[in-house]
Amino acid sequence: MWAATKAACAGSVRAARCGGPILFPFHRFAGVLCALALSSVVVSAALADDGYGHLRPAPSDRGGRREPPPAVTVVGAPPTPTATPTPQPTPTTGQRIIGIAQQYVGAPYVLGGASPVTGFDCSGLVQWVLGQLGVTVGHDAAGQYGVGDPVPSDQLAPGDLVFFANTYMPGITHVGVYVGNGEFVDAGTERTGVRRASLKEPYWAARFVGARRVR
Repeated sequence: MWAATKAACAGSVRAARCGGPILFPFHRFAGVLCALALSSVVVSAALADDGYGHLRPAPSDRGGRREPPPAVTVVGAPPTPTATPTPQPTPTTGQRIIGIAQQYVGAPYVLGGASPVTGFDCSGLVQWVLGQLGVTVGHDAAGQYGVGDPVPSDQLAPGDLVFFANTYMPGITHVGVYVGNGEFVDAGTERTGVRRASLKEPYWAARFVGARRVR
């Protein structure tokens, strides 16, 4: 279309220059249309659609090198904020006591033993567990009965020390660590080693004398 329009307009110009026929109003109107067509082609060649519905200057070939189109900056979505983890509550002394005591369930019973290397007897197990928390106690059940605060039997909580009398001789002779649900961990005998036992068993229920809470 551009070539045909250019040729027609050029012919009209040559005819006027060579003494051709006089241009009547119709010919003048045709000349105006030619001029408008030429202008629209020039403008169209100079502008280009940038892909977003806007006209931008078309890339130039000046100097034998095609200039790149203007860069388009793409704005991404903002980063999703990372949730801050909820800090875990600090374990109570009782929770720490049972956490240590239960690690040694299955360890051998050794009379006079007070470490994982030698094995444990009942008061040796309690001495070792409390020692890991910085609490120093003697190696006998009767002496340990004076540690901490007394606790009524209906208010026992995990980590309390439970005491028994008259197991193999008169007086307080046995101790364990209450772990909840009526059970305690103790170093029983050479046959049982460190195990879980129940306060509801008739043997232990008849010999229970009290409990102490280490804070």
